[in-house]
Amino acid sequence: MLEFTPLNEYDFLSPDKENTVHFVLKLKTEALKEKLDRKPLNVSLVIDRSGSMSGQKMEYTKKAAQHLIERLQIDDRISLVCYDSEVDVLSPPVSGSQKDVLKEALKKATPRGMTNLSAGWLTGLTQVLKSQSEENLQRVLLLTDGLANEGVTATSALVEIGRNYLRKGIRTTTLGFGNDFNEDLLTKVADESGGNFYFIESPEHAPKVFLEELGELASIIGQNLEVVVKCEAGVTVAQNLSRFPGQQSAGEVSWKVGDLYANDTRLLIFSLSIPKGYGSGYKPVAQIGLRYQSIFEASEKRVEQALAVTFDSAETKVRGPNEEVLREVLTMQLALAREQATAFADKGNFVDAQNVLTTGSSKVKEALAAAPNLSSEDVSFLTGEAKECEEMRDQFVQQNNYDPFARKMMLTQAYQMKKQRGKYKK
Repeated sequence: MLEFTPLNEYDFLSPDKENTVHFVLKLKTEALKEKLDRKPLNVSLVIDRSGSMSGQKMEYTKKAAQHLIERLQIDDRISLVCYDSEVDVLSPPVSGSQKDVLKEALKKATPRGMTNLSAGWLTGLTQVLKSQSEENLQRVLLLTDGLANEGVTATSALVEIGRNYLRKGIRTTTLGFGNDFNEDLLTKVADESGGNFYFIESPEHAPKVFLEELGELASIIGQNLEVVVKCEAGVTVAQNLSRFPGQQSAGEVSWKVGDLYANDTRLLIFSLSIPKGYGSGYKPVAQIGLRYQSIFEASEKRVEQALAVTFDSAETKVRGPNEEVLREVLTMQLALAREQATAFADKGNFVDAQNVLTTGSSKVKEALAAAPNLSSEDVSFLTGEAKECEEMRDQFVQQNNYDPFARKMMLTQAYQMKKQRGKYKK
C-alpha cells in the first residue's frame, strides 16, 4: 500500500572530491481499489466569533460548517465551539446523525468581543478528549481571522499545546481567514500539531477549504509516519529542505510526516556531504528507516533500506542529474527564496527581499538551461514558479507593495510548495 523509493541526484559520484548531493525519499500510496468505509471522525469545530468576524465572514463560515455537517456519517462525532473573550460550547460531541441539532446550534455563533484563541482551542481539544477512541480519527479545526490577544498569546506556548495534544493522538488543523491573522503562528501550530494549514482568502472560499479537509480525513490509510535517515561514518547532513517537523544533527535527520492519504505522494528532500576518498564502487552513505500505523491492519509497519551511490570517476563525466530530483530541489529552493524574502521584507529590507527572489529565479533558469532533457511539463511548471518570484520582486520594486495579504500569499505558497499541497500536490 506504501511504495518507498529513494532517489539520488546523481547515481555516480567522483571518489576524488568532496560531494554534496541531494536525495529525495518518495513515499507513494495507492488509490483505493474499492470504496471502503473510512474510520469515524471525532472532530471539534472551533470558530472565532470576535467582532472582526461580522458580516460575510461569519455568514460563509456558517455555510462552510453546514456543508461539513451534511457530509458527516452516523458514526462520526462532532462538537461545536465558539470563542471571543469568552468560550461557549454550542454543541457537545454528538453523532453525525443529529444534523438538525448541529445546524440549530450553529445559529448561536454571533460576532462580538476579542480573540482568546487559546481558550477556544483548549475547549475544542477537551471536547475531542471526551469522545476519544482508538477507532476514531481525532481532529480539531481551529478557525480565526485575528490575532491571539487574550489568554495564552506566545507562539512558543501555543505550539507546545499542539505538541502535547498530538502526543495524546489529537491533531489540529488551522484555518486563517482574511488579512489580520498571524500566519507564522497558524503554520507553526499546524506543523507541530500534525494537521494542515489553510489560508481562506475570501468568504466564498471557506466552504471549499472545509470540504478539502474533510476529504483528506476520509482518505487516511495510515497515521504517525516517521522517517529517519542515519548517516554512515564520515557522511554528514548538509541541508533539510522539507517542511515536516523533525530534528536534524550532523549525522541524522528525521521527520514526523503525520497522516498518510490514499493516492498521495509525500517527498522528503535533503542533501548529504560525502568526503573525498569515501570509497569506490557501490557503497551505502546512509540508512533509512520508516514506520507508521496502518489504519486497515491495525498494526505498525516498518521499512528499512540503505541509501547508496556508486563512486566512479568515468561514469560521473557522462551522467547528468536525476530529472525528478532536480525538479523537486528547485521547487523547494524557490519556496525557501519566498520565505527568506518575507523575512527581509518584515524588517523593511526590500532590496535584499528583491535580491533573494531574483537569485532564486535565476538559479532555476540556469538549472533548466543545463538540463535539456527535462520534460516540457516540468520546464513549464518551474518556469511559471520562477516567473511568480519575479512578479513578487517587481511588486517590491514598484511600490514596496508588502501589505498583509501579500505576505500571507507569499508564505502560503511557500508552505504549499514544501508540503506538496494545492497545485504542488503530486
